[in-house]
Formats: sequence, structure tokens, C-alpha cells
Amino acid sequence: MIKNKQTKRKSILDGLDLNSIPKSTKPLIDKKKVLKHPVTKLVICGIAIYGILKVSKYFVNGYAELIRATKNLRKARSQ
Repeated sequence: MIKNKQTKRKSILDGLDLNSIPKSTKPLIDKKKVLKHPVTKLVICGIAIYGILKVSKYFVNGYAELIRATKNLRKARSQ
């Protein structure tokens, strides 16, 4: 099976004309410019804030349940 994959790679490389491919190709979208764009920053910050709020909800509910449980325990001990 390994030999079969190696022969496939060789046949693909033989079929390619590597000299015809330009050595300096520019990408269609420049990553550095996209990340510096204000709209991209706004979207990334919005998603981060939404995630923080979504996760913090579980921490707040857990803390509220802990307080409720301690109050119930105090009431049960006092009776």
C-alpha cells in the first residue's frame, strides 16, 4: 500500500510542469490587510464579547446555586 502511494506521488509530480508555475504568486486576499480592517476587528471583538458573556452566565448561575444551597443548609441546621 505504501509503494502504491509513492508511485502515485511520483506520477503526479511527473505530470506537473513545475517550471511553468510562477515563483512569486500573490494571494488573492492579503491576511495582514484583512486583520487590520476596522470591520474585521469589530467582528472579532464582538464574537469574543459574546463568548465571554455566554460563558459567564454559567459561572453566575453556579455561584447563585451555591449561595442558595448554603442558605438552605443553614436553615436545615437551625431547625
